[in-house]
Amino acid sequence: MSSEYFSNYLAEIGNYPLLSAQRELELCEIIRSGLIPGATASEALASAESQSELARHNLRLVVSVAKKYREGILTLEEMTFAGNIGLMEATKRFKGSSLEVRFSTYAHYWIQQSILEALWRGRLIRTPILHAGVLKCIREARSFNEDEVPQDIEKLHSETGVPTRRIRGVLIHQCTVESLDRCVLDESDGDIESALPSDSKTPAMIMGDQDDLSNLADALKTLTHRERVMVFHRFAMNNHEFKQLHQLAADFGVSGERVRQIVILALRKLRTHFEPPTGKGHS
Repeated sequence: MSSEYFSNYLAEIGNYPLLSAQRELELCEIIRSGLIPGATASEALASAESQSELARHNLRLVVSVAKKYREGILTLEEMTFAGNIGLMEATKRFKGSSLEVRFSTYAHYWIQQSILEALWRGRLIRTPILHAGVLKCIREARSFNEDEVPQDIEKLHSETGVPTRRIRGVLIHQCTVESLDRCVLDESDGDIESALPSDSKTPAMIMGDQDDLSNLADALKTLTHRERVMVFHRFAMNNHEFKQLHQLAADFGVSGERVRQIVILALRKLRTHFEPPTGKGHS
């Protein structure tokens, strides 16, 4: 969204007041009727129109939630766009009277989760999505200081109520991103990039790489065909496409747990191949 477009968007959504609880229930029934298997075309159309109406009258809620996550990673426009996706998901899942809550209360969760996921995907160095909410809470604490390393974990715990172990786990994933053009020292003409070691390799290093590849090829020969294929796909090796456990389970006609066990066994075999020999006759 351009800045001008987003300003017009904010002005437009202000024209849609919140719906009454009764109207929310009516729309909910229409939406659910159109989503069940075997729904007629007219029911599906009515369902889509009702979803649009329910979402349209709650667009201001999305902006309100998005404003709470201004961390400099994404713009308000981008977070609003992400939140709208969560809002539409909520319109499909809302069960009305069976939950005994208003739609806005229910939708808040889906909007928030969608924004948190967008923030997670938008980071150069990614934080697990489950940590994003805790990180926001920590950053809002009075004792939190971005420039202070290490942080005072006990103070953060007392101010936020977040367990100290959880705080440590979240902060481990945080690090500062610096430009490669920034000077290493204020008085220096050199930048970070020029201070980094060169990627060029010496002939000895190249020979070492070739030896490693040869050793890996020998190690892979100790695996069965099934083990090799599973390892290749789980780690996207040897030009094989990455596959999840359930995908490999379907390929081989076994359970996902069995695939996990086979891969672990294969890795143990590979590790054994690279371990130095021990016992008599070796020093």
